[in-house]
Amino acid sequence: MRRRTKTRKEMGSDVYNIIPLSRRVYWIRENENWDVNPFIYLIYGEKRSVLIDTGAGSGDLLTFVREQTQVKDGSILVLNTANLAHQTGANHLFSAVGKMGKSHKIEDLCASSANKKYSETKTNAQWEVKNYRITRWLDDNERIYLNDDLYLTVIHTPGITPDSMVVWFEAENRLFTGHLYYQIEPVRLAFVGSDIKQYVRSFSKVLDLIQDQIQPSCIRYSAVLYDSDEPCQPTFRIFRRFLFSIIAGIISPSGLEAFGNVVFESVDKLQKLELNRDSFEILRKAQTISQALK
Repeated sequence: MRRRTKTRKEMGSDVYNIIPLSRRVYWIRENENWDVNPFIYLIYGEKRSVLIDTGAGSGDLLTFVREQTQVKDGSILVLNTANLAHQTGANHLFSAVGKMGKSHKIEDLCASSANKKYSETKTNAQWEVKNYRITRWLDDNERIYLNDDLYLTVIHTPGITPDSMVVWFEAENRLFTGHLYYQIEPVRLAFVGSDIKQYVRSFSKVLDLIQDQIQPSCIRYSAVLYDSDEPCQPTFRIFRRFLFSIIAGIISPSGLEAFGNVVFESVDKLQKLELNRDSFEILRKAQTISQALK
C-alpha cells in the first residue's frame, strides 16, 4: 500500500496518525514495518470511548489514545473485529495476562462470542503478538452504549475467521467492517478457519441490514485495510453478485497467489476474492455436486 504524506488534519506520532471522520469517529492509521498499515478506529462517547482493533503493535497505542483530549478522563472499551495479528498486535497494552491485568481505565478487551476457542488461540501468523487476555465476550446484536442514548451494535460475521464481527453505528450511518470488505486488493479468505459459505451468509446479512435502512445510500463503511470512509452502495450489491457468480461457477479463478491461494476477479478487475486451498476445494466439490443434481 502506498503511504501518503500527512495532511493538515492529521495529527500523531511517527507510528500513528489520527484523522477525523466525524465529530465522534476518528481513524487511526498505523505505519508499521511490514507495510500492512492497518486501520484502527476510535469512537468518542460520554459514557465510554470505544477503540476498534489495535493494529500490528508497532508503537504505544495505549499512550497515543490516552493523549487524545476527549478520552483523557474516560474509560475505554476495546473491540477486536477478528483474531488476526494486524488487528490484535497492541492488545497486551490494554489487557495483559497474569498480574498486570487490564490497564488503568480500560473497561474491557472484547471479542466475538461466536467462537471463543478460536479467539483465544494464537495462529502461526501471530507468533510476534504478545500475550493478552480477552475479558468480555460480545454476543450477536449486543449493544455497546457510548452514552444513555447512543450505541454501537455488534454483528457476528464469521467467514474470514470464525470470530469475525462488524460494528454498526446506526446514529452515524457507519459500518466498521473489519475484513468483511475492502477494495484495491482481494478480500482474503485465506486464514485459519476461513469459510466461504459462512462468509457469503455473513456478507448477505450485512447487505440486508444496509438495504433495510431508510436511506441505504447514506451508509458508509470503514474497513481494517484500504477503505476508511467509503459508501456501501452500490459496491456491496455488486460484490454480492460477484460472490454468487463464483459459487455458481460462472467466474473461474484468474490465477494463483503465494502459498497456492486461488484468486477470482470480476471482468473489470474491481472485485477480487482470494481463497485458500481448503476453501477452494470445498467450493469445487459443492459445484460438482450441484452440477450432478441438475
